Amino acid sequence: MAYASLAAHAQHRDRYASTVIDHAQRALAHRQPGEARSATFDAISLATGYALDGQPDLVARHGRHAVDLASGGASQRAYDRLHTMAVLAAGNHHPRRA
Repeated sequence: MAYASLAAHAQHRDRYASTVIDHAQRALAHRQPGEARSATFDAISLATGYALDGQPDLVARHGRHAVDLASGGASQRAYDRLHTMAVLAAGNHHPRRA
């Protein structure tokens, strides 16, 4: 979450967006059955990282996964983060970094 907050600022985006993606991928890959709530937040973080990195196709794929996970009874905090991710994705005009 801290890296996503940093990456949300244009001056830090190039440095931290890929870190958000990397950390979220690793966290999601290590989730065990019974950790659905944490997996939901990891999926949201992953989609957010892709939004910050300017990769709309991956935002769409991982955002749908996050919504699917959240539909199983997510908290208000999860819905708030989904909303933030959606706003970032909708306003994302950053080209993918080379």
